[in-house]
Amino acid sequence: MRQSPFRDRTRLAGVVASIDPRRSTPTAALSSLPGERPTTTHFSVIDGNGMAVSITTTLNDSFGSARVAPGLGFVWNNEMDDFATRPGQPNLYGLVQGEVNAVAPGKRMLSSMCPSIASSAGKAALVWGTPGGATIPTTNLQVMLNHLLRRQPLEEAVAAPRFHQQDLPDAIQIERGRFDNAWIEELRKMGHEIRERETIGRVHAIAVERDGTLNPVADPRGGGAALVVVPRAAAR
Repeated sequence: MRQSPFRDRTRLAGVVASIDPRRSTPTAALSSLPGERPTTTHFSVIDGNGMAVSITTTLNDSFGSARVAPGLGFVWNNEMDDFATRPGQPNLYGLVQGEVNAVAPGKRMLSSMCPSIASSAGKAALVWGTPGGATIPTTNLQVMLNHLLRRQPLEEAVAAPRFHQQDLPDAIQIERGRFDNAWIEELRKMGHEIRERETIGRVHAIAVERDGTLNPVADPRGGGAALVVVPRAAAR
């Protein structure tokens, strides 16, 4: 099994050693470090009072715009890619948008990020989200349908095979080796183009069970952990 870059101690030690707390690190100096994956980060939290937060944050591409904020040391994102910088042309994730999403003063770009909270009787029932660029909305929808509509346990809902369709390119993307071949052939007979790809999304989710206990789940596709933290005083 390939080592997750989030748990590779050698890589993490190299990243830590590259940080000078007194000075901004030039982007060019980062090229000697092991490769950084182009990825978005998501985390879900519910506290002891039932307060919930679902956060998805991104640089969009690896190292964002490759520019560091002067004197502050953090990398700027390149979310301009979520505008249709060239209407009718695909962006980094193959999404094709028109003039309505063109760059203009005072506008907010379209984004596929959708950190999600589902509530019941005014209280959080499910908190979840994922990285994945254009696949984020479809990933979140499938997890919600699996858990809340199909009543799958959250572990199964998160681990279930996923697919994605984003209009253009006109094809259904499916996780490689996760779907029945007969089902795929039936779709092809109907005129669908099927494209296999690697994993879709990495969901971090928390369900509030009927008895009020929290059930956190980290996607088995890798890159995260699920924890319930009990204060020492409460554990006694």
